[in-house]
Amino acid sequence: MSSSWSRFIGLIVMSFAVIGLSVGSSHAAQLTWKVKSNHPNKVSVVFYSQTYDHAWPGGSKVYVISDYKTHTYRLNCRRGEKICYGAWVRGNSTTYWGVGQYNQHGCRGCCYTCGGGTTKVQVLNP
Repeated sequence: MSSSWSRFIGLIVMSFAVIGLSVGSSHAAQLTWKVKSNHPNKVSVVFYSQTYDHAWPGGSKVYVISDYKTHTYRLNCRRGEKICYGAWVRGNSTTYWGVGQYNQHGCRGCCYTCGGGTTKVQVLNP
């Protein structure tokens, strides 16, 4: 194989690698949620993608809030992905905020778009 042919092939391979890197990185983003519970009981929190079949922290796990501090959750997500929070009193999913447990309720103001920075503090009042 001639050296100019090898350089040509090398340039093509390198071009595809650069294109692949830029496409992959354009989809990677973060959304930082801030949540504070004023409820006297422990609260479970899950973040649900409305765009993809995904939730944070994932599986059957939940984030637990057992104090009155503001908690920060940094989610790795896809730019433009719509994410809503669901929270409920542990052991009593009839007391809920946002979309609730299993993403089963509608909500106003409980969803944000991935890549949008940091949400306002979501305050869970009794």
